[in-house]
Amino acid sequence: MPLLGLLAAVTVTATVTVETTEGVRPVSHAVLYADTADTDPPRRRRRGPPLELRCGAEGVDPPVSVLVGTRRLKIVNDRAALTHARVEAESGLVLLTATLVSRGQATPQVRLPKGRVRVTCESAGRAIEGHVLALAHARFAVTDEGGAATFEALEGASWRIWHPALGRVEYTVTASAAFPRPTF
Repeated sequence: MPLLGLLAAVTVTATVTVETTEGVRPVSHAVLYADTADTDPPRRRRRGPPLELRCGAEGVDPPVSVLVGTRRLKIVNDRAALTHARVEAESGLVLLTATLVSRGQATPQVRLPKGRVRVTCESAGRAIEGHVLALAHARFAVTDEGGAATFEALEGASWRIWHPALGRVEYTVTASAAFPRPTF
């Protein structure tokens, strides 16, 4: 039993997979995060640098990002061609549209609301997307290419899994020392 009402931390290693017609495949870039913000004690927000997403020929880098605290974003053109950038909140509200003329040019910083945000970069008629999940706390992990992630969860706290390709489906699991290796 935890002392003084404090929750014990549990190291969780989770694997996220999806079943397709070709078999079971790992899901990379899925975000595992605590269900509520009260998993961490309140802290003073520090104003750090904004998250920088790079729009290049291969796509938005990184394709899925998590922002905590500052929730500021800027987009940098990694292409030699004209690029149009758009940042849209989950509600459909357009937060930023910009035209980036040259390689290395960046958009102004934009403050993101909590929740999911889609970033679209378009160049030469090809649109590429990236996604940002803005959280109020730092209890999260992002899966690797094999679909695995390891992080510290508070025992008894619920956490969710989100990935843009899974749509709005979120799974909730309660972490405990007896159940430290969930597979989805």
